[in-house]
Amino acid sequence: SGKPGLVLVPTNLFLIPMLDDYYMYTGDGKLVAELLPQMLKLVDLFKSFMNEQGLLVAPEKYWNFFDWSYELNGTSLNGKNSAPLNWLYVMALNTASRLTKEFSDDNISGMYKNQANVIAEKIDAAFWDEENQHYVEWLEPDGVPATMSSQLNHAFALLSGSLPEKRAAAAIATLDNPDNLMPELYLHHFVFKAMHQAGMDQPIISRIRKYWGDIILNGSPTLWEAGIHKLGKA
Repeated sequence: SGKPGLVLVPTNLFLIPMLDDYYMYTGDGKLVAELLPQMLKLVDLFKSFMNEQGLLVAPEKYWNFFDWSYELNGTSLNGKNSAPLNWLYVMALNTASRLTKEFSDDNISGMYKNQANVIAEKIDAAFWDEENQHYVEWLEPDGVPATMSSQLNHAFALLSGSLPEKRAAAAIATLDNPDNLMPELYLHHFVFKAMHQAGMDQPIISRIRKYWGDIILNGSPTLWEAGIHKLGKA
């Protein structure tokens, strides 16, 4: 339709980890070397979204959309200074660091690694809720932290490669805590990956049986768009 609000900001940051996964599973360095410069340009574009704190805030004209879990619970990250987008950006920067180390040079790799660590420190300072031992989802315009916190936020943090070690145990604890917003089906990919890395395989199996099992029991020929906060098409 050409409406800028349909541009999904976080989806752009999924592309370089996808390239990393492709390389891990195929070993096809030729294609990675061909696509990496374009991926780096995309990652670098996000610098224009930095605010005075050095954190990403995507313009409100773009949709800061991760999945329907936020909208189906009466909220949106659109135009917000949000922790999930910043942790995802740190993940992308660290992925860029790994790939440039192999396919470019150590100086560029070190630059991306340094950016990731600096932003991770800023995220920790801005979003960490000491009382509740989790990262809040966003900051209000006046800097007041939101009360919402999600499992996806902490999965990104754990997978980012720059989470402060002192936060790791608390971040892991949120992954199976129902007080932290659960993502919809699609972005469970990241929550399950973080849970697996933490040795939480049984909760993964239980969750798959519960939510994906409903799809099978309903006789659906395809996977639903939503199956946790709403059933079927969001």
